[in-house]
Amino acid sequence: MPRPKILLIGDENDGIYIEYIKSRKVLRFSHHWDSGCVGSEDIEIPLEEFCLKLGINKFDKKIR
Repeated sequence: MPRPKILLIGDENDGIYIEYIKSRKVLRFSHHWDSGCVGSEDIEIPLEEFCLKLGINKFDKKIR
């Protein structure tokens, strides 16, 4: 099974993870801080809903 694509903003100790799960077309957001000791529950949103809320159009030539 292919591994999800993960973007880390920050570093392993204090950061935000954005994970794309292609098989489900879902973005998962999670974050942690205080050297990885404190975190929060993951939040998932369908990719299409995420793009619609941000006004991203897949046919928009600016994002190609």
